[in-house]
Amino acid sequence: MRTATILKLAPLLLLLFPSVPGRPGADEIGQEDWTVITCDGNLLMERGAQKATFSRNVRVVNPRGSISADRLVIFFCREGETVDRLEAFGSVEIDLAGRAGGADTLAYHPRERRLVLLANARVRIGADTVRGEKITFYLDRDEMEVEAATDMRIVPPREWRE
Repeated sequence: MRTATILKLAPLLLLLFPSVPGRPGADEIGQEDWTVITCDGNLLMERGAQKATFSRNVRVVNPRGSISADRLVIFFCREGETVDRLEAFGSVEIDLAGRAGGADTLAYHPRERRLVLLANARVRIGADTVRGEKITFYLDRDEMEVEAATDMRIVPPREWRE
């Protein structure tokens, strides 16, 4: 596996998940604020389009969790210093603080702290599982919204079953 790491990408990698300007801690990048992106394919940087595309067996890892996909595209804001959104395509898998899942497509909007799984979306939290066409995580509120649910299994806590 090749690691797509270029010194000029270091600020991008730090911006991928951790701090967004205006949020508490945005100016305090500590040891827990790191992100590593690896891929088996190419890294294409498009300055004019303000985006970076990672291909083949892409994996994003940081202390908050991980994302894996066939392809990952990072879109930068106009000034090029912050991430506007991240999109992942094909065999998307996530692992975020005890929530595991996947979908055909993922979109992450860091300014809104919103992560969306689209098409064949599924999430597992402990013994509970849900499937739907669209599952949205509101990370700052620790909430999840499921649209067009196709299957849901909620296991009540042990004390409710006794």
